[in-house]
Amino acid sequence: MKACILESKSVLIVDDNKKFMESAINFLTTDKHFSVVGWAFTAGEAFEKIRKFRPDLILMDFSLPDMNGFEATRIIKQEVPPPVVIIISINNHEGYSVEATGAGADGYITKSDFGNKIIPMIEEIFN
Repeated sequence: MKACILESKSVLIVDDNKKFMESAINFLTTDKHFSVVGWAFTAGEAFEKIRKFRPDLILMDFSLPDMNGFEATRIIKQEVPPPVVIIISINNHEGYSVEATGAGADGYITKSDFGNKIIPMIEEIFN
């Protein structure tokens, strides 16, 4: 059963893997509490779309062609007000979670856990 978030959240997905991005979009749009307002394949694209759409939540891939997700998160968190950022990675390295928090991320999740853990994580962050 999916989480019950009180109000709809706009989401920007940033990932250079097209298959993962399509899967994430399909997964999130089955829940009425999410509106995917855009997607980006690079951090540069993400910065433009953040200014344009002002999403509540950004799902940020760790590994992007132009910058890593930690660096991008540090920049994004300077926005006023800053959006929630969850870093997503294929790496299940404990140090990455700590580094994500140090970069200002609100959460860190592996791509293999995405389907099972992303909704509860988002619910916990916003509630």
